[in-house]
This record gives sequence, C-alpha cells and structure tokens, in this order.
Amino acid sequence: MLLAQFYTLTEEEIACIRYHMGAFTDKSEWSDYTGAVHRYPNVLWTHHADMLASHVKGV
Repeated sequence: MLLAQFYTLTEEEIACIRYHMGAFTDKSEWSDYTGAVHRYPNVLWTHHADMLASHVKGV
C-alpha cells in the first residue's frame, strides 16, 4: 500500500494486496475475501503466489 503514494493502483491491485493472506485472517473477514476472489480472480492467484513463496521457497 506504500506504493499508492507514488502510483495509482487499480481496485484489483488494492484487493490483491489487501487479501494476499487469504483465509489466514480473522474469520470475520472470510466473506470479504471470498467476495474479492469472485470479483477479481487474481486475488486468489496472489494468495497462492504468497503461499508458494513463503511455504515452498522459504522467501
């Protein structure tokens, strides 16, 4: 979100940043995450990439 100071982010980019943790958030946010995935499928792919990087590649 720090980039938003220098670049104009699309709603999809903001959603990807906001929900990159997927369901590893408070349960109260799960329906919002699901809605974001339905609206922007890249939200799911961003979460998937985050999981691969952190759990498989150890980044």
